Amino acid sequence: MALKTSDRAFVVANAQHDCPIIFVNEGFCRMSGFSRADVMQRTCTCDFLYGPMTSSQAIQQVQNALATAQEVLVEALYYKKDGECSCVCSQNFRI
Repeated sequence: MALKTSDRAFVVANAQHDCPIIFVNEGFCRMSGFSRADVMQRTCTCDFLYGPMTSSQAIQQVQNALATAQEVLVEALYYKKDGECSCVCSQNFRI
């Protein structure tokens, strides 16, 4: 299945209250260090990837996009499960 073998990392969420994660692909698991079981049913804001240098402005932009069902492109610094900060991600939230 293309979704499972993609080099891209992505999250699929239910667009209901709190937008729980219902699927992550292998790319996301490799990039973040989290297993599917670790992230299932957590909010799609991926707040479990936030760390001390994650911009509060980026966090607010993501939360606002979800609350208003608007598309937004956000650049944010995320952390792996082990605490390593290894990437800056551009998230295009499409609601």
